[in-house]
Order: sequence, then structure tokens, then C-alpha cells
Amino acid sequence: LALGFLYILKIDQVWLHVVTAVLSLLICTGVLIKLAKKEIIKCLCLGTVLKVNLTSISLLEYFMMGLMAAAMMFW
Repeated sequence: LALGFLYILKIDQVWLHVVTAVLSLLICTGVLIKLAKKEIIKCLCLGTVLKVNLTSISLLEYFMMGLMAAAMMFW
């Protein structure tokens, strides 16, 4: 939530993009491990509200977020 708020405020600092990319990579790794073990867990973002299970869409979402943050470091 704090990272999103900083992006909304147009804080364009390299450290913000690095933190976002690292967090996304860590979350991606955790999601990949859970999917590989075929564990059924609730999605991190809306799983408690909408009862959505963790899927490969979650993996794609976090991968794209990390990719976007990495790209923003160079532009």
C-alpha cells in the first residue's frame, strides 16, 4: 500500500523502483514455490474478500509489476 501511495504522489526515485522490483521478485518466488507444490492458498490481494485462490495470474501480476519497476529505473 505504501509503495502504491508513493507512486501516486509521483515520487520518482531510483530507490523506490529498486524496492518495488526486489519485493516483486521475492513475492514471485514465493508464488512460484506454492504453485509448484500445488498448495491451495488464498490470493494475497483479494483472497480474503473474494475467496480467490492463488493462480498463475498472480505470478504474472507480480512478475509484470517487477518488470515495470525495473524498466522505470532506466527511464
